[in-house]
Amino acid sequence: MKVHITAVCGSAMANLAVLLREAGHEVRGSDAGAYPPMSTYLADQGIEVRPAYAEANVLGVDLVVIGNAVGRGNPEVEAVLEQRRPFMSLPEALRHFVLAGREVIVVAGTHGKTTTTSLVAWMLECAGRAPGFLVGGLPQNFGVGARLGSGPHLVLEGDEYDAAFFDKVPKFLHYWPQRAIVTNVEFDHGDIYRDIKDVQWAFQRLFRIIPRNGCIYAGADSPYLREILPDTFCPVRTFGAGDSVDARVTDIDSTPEGVGFRLLRAAGGAWGSFFLPLSGAHNAFNASAVALLGIDLGIELEAIHHAFSTFRGVARRQQARGIFRGAPIVDDYGHHPTAVAATLAAIRKRFPGRRVLAAFEFRSNTSLSDAFRALYPRAFQDADEVLFGPLLKKRYSQGNVATGDVSPADVARETRAAGIAARACEDLDELIAHLHRSAGPDAVIVVLSSGSFGGLIERLLAADSAGGGK
Repeated sequence: MKVHITAVCGSAMANLAVLLREAGHEVRGSDAGAYPPMSTYLADQGIEVRPAYAEANVLGVDLVVIGNAVGRGNPEVEAVLEQRRPFMSLPEALRHFVLAGREVIVVAGTHGKTTTTSLVAWMLECAGRAPGFLVGGLPQNFGVGARLGSGPHLVLEGDEYDAAFFDKVPKFLHYWPQRAIVTNVEFDHGDIYRDIKDVQWAFQRLFRIIPRNGCIYAGADSPYLREILPDTFCPVRTFGAGDSVDARVTDIDSTPEGVGFRLLRAAGGAWGSFFLPLSGAHNAFNASAVALLGIDLGIELEAIHHAFSTFRGVARRQQARGIFRGAPIVDDYGHHPTAVAATLAAIRKRFPGRRVLAAFEFRSNTSLSDAFRALYPRAFQDADEVLFGPLLKKRYSQGNVATGDVSPADVARETRAAGIAARACEDLDELIAHLHRSAGPDAVIVVLSSGSFGGLIERLLAADSAGGGK
């Protein structure tokens, strides 16, 4: 088939394009917001990306896959509807073209999905299982974010956000998982969910489609997840720090090289000690879920140890990108307050003794929604200074929840009131100039954004290579 993907540079959409191309379809796409790493990734995969939405883009194709970042008024959407062309959402396309005959493992949860999904895929790969996978990012071990694979397992990152403007259900409900890891449940996506009960109901719906011979691996330290675990029809295996879990994480040791931990059995004894070359205690807990899954799948502990110790992480998750004025630049996707706090805590362990300079972009619907404003000052407690970038993107919402738009100046003022140096920058030139004055060999720069931040990192690297960062 000839397939066109609207909004193809979204991380999951780009990886769907790769899967469909691997399956033998002719694939192209369009996006008004193409930026690295996805734009270069698609080019490397030989997938054409048209840089603007236009009616002409959907002519002559058999199917249009429409991303959830676009809606009515988009010229391609309007053309598809007027011309009565076949169209699907991303999860519908996965279910139609990829899921049949596979044992599906879904990784869900408010935080940690992308890294945990990538680690599951890498563990299966190291065990010789040749898995298929689709991740909302670029796992460094594979170099691609999606692969059909020849083995029985298909590993999918399961998002609770809705699928498309015409498909208003959580994406993961399309995936029919046999097994699911759920890392945690917290209030998120305030543009489509009214409150935490609304979010919990989405996960309860996921639980109800997992068969009795399947399994849920649940983060028992998450109170909102614990509340809904009784609403299941299959076995539940738990992981966390508590005494009553199936896999108990102890002796967490975070160092600049990574995080080590010990995994104990509920019935007594231990599976042993593990090491993951990633920073942050949260990665140790999520890795414990992966180990528990692997054990249930009959994977030898030696293969699990090897997978963990050789795991290289995911692009834009605490990814080292270069140097500016002697300060390492770390690129991270974190935008929800809880994720920001976990990332900065991990950076403290990874770069002991350095000043942590955080540059934060309000870009995702979560961060742009005023619903989370009060949580941000506490999220930056491990930063020495926070620079809030200008609003480069308006909040997109076709949901059913009305929320106000955030003010970077207000958040900066509240962050200063919490005792943390903070500044709201009117433009990127001001932000870069401030980093030029503040950064040095005793600092680390953490760039936090779910988008491109207007090319901030690229501009910092260019300035440094041209001598402007010295």
